[in-house]
Amino acid sequence: MMVKSKNKSLLIAVLALIICCVFAIGGIGATNAAAWYNWDAQPPIIAPEQLADSSWDANGWRTTEEAGSWSYGVAEYNEIDQTTGRTHVTLGENKAFLNRSELDITGGKAVKFTYKTAANNLWFTLATQAMFESGHRLNPTGNEAQGMPVSVCVDEAGTVWHHYEVNGFSNSKKEITGLDATQTHDVYIYAGTGGDDFSFVMVDNLVFKVPNLTATTFKVEENYLAYLYAYQGGGCMGALEISEPQAVAKPKLPYMLEIEPSLRLDVGETKTLTYTANSGLQADYPNATDYKWRSSDTAIATVNETTGEITPVKGGTAKIICYVSDKEDTSKDAVKAECELTVCGYDERSGWLTNESPRAAWQKPSIVKDSYSYDETTKITKFTTGDATATWNKTALDLDKGPVHFKVKIGGAENAEAKTMFNFMNQTQRDGLANVKDGNPGKIAFYYGLNEVKTETTQVSAEDKSRVFPVAVDEEAEVIVYVGGGEENDKSFVYINGVKIDYNATLADFETNGKHVAYLGLWALNGHRDFAISEIKTGTAVILDTAETAMTVNSEKTLAAQVISKGETAPAVSWSSSDTSVVSVENGKIRALKPGTAIVTVTADGYSAACTVEVSHVTVESVTLDKLSAEIKVGETLTLTAAYSPENVTEEVTFEWSNGGKNSVATYEVASDNSGKITVTAVGEGIVTVTVDCNGKTAQCIITVKAADKPAEPEKSGCGGSLSGGGTLAIALATLLGGAALIGIRYKKKASK
Repeated sequence: MMVKSKNKSLLIAVLALIICCVFAIGGIGATNAAAWYNWDAQPPIIAPEQLADSSWDANGWRTTEEAGSWSYGVAEYNEIDQTTGRTHVTLGENKAFLNRSELDITGGKAVKFTYKTAANNLWFTLATQAMFESGHRLNPTGNEAQGMPVSVCVDEAGTVWHHYEVNGFSNSKKEITGLDATQTHDVYIYAGTGGDDFSFVMVDNLVFKVPNLTATTFKVEENYLAYLYAYQGGGCMGALEISEPQAVAKPKLPYMLEIEPSLRLDVGETKTLTYTANSGLQADYPNATDYKWRSSDTAIATVNETTGEITPVKGGTAKIICYVSDKEDTSKDAVKAECELTVCGYDERSGWLTNESPRAAWQKPSIVKDSYSYDETTKITKFTTGDATATWNKTALDLDKGPVHFKVKIGGAENAEAKTMFNFMNQTQRDGLANVKDGNPGKIAFYYGLNEVKTETTQVSAEDKSRVFPVAVDEEAEVIVYVGGGEENDKSFVYINGVKIDYNATLADFETNGKHVAYLGLWALNGHRDFAISEIKTGTAVILDTAETAMTVNSEKTLAAQVISKGETAPAVSWSSSDTSVVSVENGKIRALKPGTAIVTVTADGYSAACTVEVSHVTVESVTLDKLSAEIKVGETLTLTAAYSPENVTEEVTFEWSNGGKNSVATYEVASDNSGKITVTAVGEGIVTVTVDCNGKTAQCIITVKAADKPAEPEKSGCGGSLSGGGTLAIALATLLGGAALIGIRYKKKASK
């Protein structure tokens, strides 16, 4: 196949960039193990049949290097050592070193070869005929395997890594004590038919089982044909001496002793391990008394020497070892198997994890950073989390007994971006050291300090804050979690200080052995936080439709209480008021009696909910006068009547009257009594204002005062006659008073209630 130089260079550059990025993440020899390439993703680099015969040596190994940073080939070819019969090469960076010998493994044969290398990240893997003929290479991106899903690697520290899975490779490893990477090592790779004829890789008499492999992977027509690849990973170069691979009889396996590879126990739990020995070990050590047990750290866990029963002591890790003593030297182990034991230490009173437990698959599920305490009186647990840590409570919450209750107070954090997730897990998640990371929440999860929440069945956008913990730092929150059956009238929810958050989880999500069991987990990120969490209990839930309300005197309102109980009979409900002089309550109906604050509480089966009621007066909203304007004469009187609304005002209402002149020449005087009676004694125009003392509401009336009517002209009787009615005196007095400055008088009127 011909590729234009420019296009080929571009392809190589792109491939190189992709591979460099992959290896920068961790290296193919670490957690990103090699997996088979997706054949349909791109055309082959080069087909083996297109290579000249001179490209392969007598041992079947590829001798030339193709252009590009990732392809078949070697950096340097040094031919075959005639004494050892091994091919000497220096592998290039990220090079797959291909052998084209058809290895016929029909009839239960194994592939055998020997090698010596000082390189690290050296991998060996078998390929199918389809993979060989396609000319495709290995790639860290796992897809459906088209070769033997197993690779072995010996690094410079003498560690053998073995990886196996159908899609991708696990990151399991085992260490070989005393293995020298500079010495020659024998390798067998065997593809069995399944069951007792299991597949394995054996390096210097150490066996790694490959449970997902069968010989049919390599079946071509009636034969089983395989090809061997050597691969130099990790972006480095290394010298290699390797023999021609041969198809040989299945080797006799050494002693093999197997026990459960890993185990998690709580303090207070026990577990008995069993062992499996292969036929060779059973033949030489047939008695059960030959097999003994020991613990690598008895402070963490002890194990019965003869029965294998493990008893955890405190939180931590230890190895539980099953072993058979060498018959010739009983101080040595003839063979042994190990179980990695994780013991989680819990406070028996609170149920919370008290120790820092080992790393899980993606993070460290530990709780205690600096402190842990439990108050016997209040039953409050206090602790400080570490950054990016998870913790959980081992108390099995029986959801069939009713909603879950607890109180929590979250302290400040080192980072303003800190967040916390409360997580309700099922038993499978908890037993697997499941943690509460965003991408792997429990069945019900709600956050403090985050605008986005993810649940098993719901994705909530950042704009939707309904599932954010609605409580500020250092404020105590009362939390109720209810898991319903999923029917329309039996939905799950979380209730936090009066805020109800609905969820789609159901009891079926928490079913374990016929029971519905949940555990509370806690995950903190971006800074340490302090927590104070009360005892977690299951029981009746009592929920009010409102946590606070405002009322006015003499008004009434009915509170709606929802009581959720898993009992056979509905619990009795009682109501109470913290101040019966302010608020009275009967069967949820509350009446406001006087201004003040009272707490109305509803209780059922020992659980309660409360509503804070603020009562205030019915106050004046507006005031009016019966006249907007009036015209009177000097010496006359006028009665103005003030009215207010609403009529059911409950506070004491008093009026204040005042006047003001619009014309400084025409002044007048206002006198008033409690009836609003006004007497004017001067000509002019002014405004009479009435004001409500309690809230300042006002009304006004414009008053025009005119001169009094002139009296009739008296009869004259000679020079010494008198003026009838004292006319001369009255006129003189009016003239004297006209235009004088008069003083306004203020008065109050007490309004009727």
